[in-house]
Amino acid sequence: MLKIAFQMSLYPEIEINGARLSNGFRGRNMMIIKQIAIGYMDNFCYIVGCENTRQALVIDPGSDADRIVSEAEKDSLEIVTIVNTHGHGDHTAGNATLKERTGARVFIHELDGDRYPDADVLLCNEKPLQLGDLAFDVIHTPGHTPGGICLHASKISSTYLFRSLPAAALKIVRIA
Repeated sequence: MLKIAFQMSLYPEIEINGARLSNGFRGRNMMIIKQIAIGYMDNFCYIVGCENTRQALVIDPGSDADRIVSEAEKDSLEIVTIVNTHGHGDHTAGNATLKERTGARVFIHELDGDRYPDADVLLCNEKPLQLGDLAFDVIHTPGHTPGGICLHASKISSTYLFRSLPAAALKIVRIA
């Protein structure tokens, strides 16, 4: 299941779990990405932050909201958005607690809205999602559930896709 894609041309440098990756160009948009294995199934949860504004979104906050908040606080990130890539409980279990702790709004695709009826925003028509200086295209990818989505940090050149795998490794696939 695809989790997030970003463009190294638009985001010339990213940080993944403390390691910085660069395409050789310095730019104004730095994306921070933290990957956390969460829950009894070791699903990956992602904290994606804008270095400029320190705003963050959390993708699929499994069940351990305290750990997610602690990881965000380590980088002085303010969680303002929660995004579910689909409506299964192992991806939405932390929504309510994380929202209560941070005040973040919960986003889920409208076709999975019945799976998490307390969502604040039902995504439709693939409208972009803004996080600080970062912009994400919402791509409807039904299959696993009717309302499955991917996030794509937009604009041209090389695209990198983050995939959900067992907690052993982060898989980054480059598509030239």
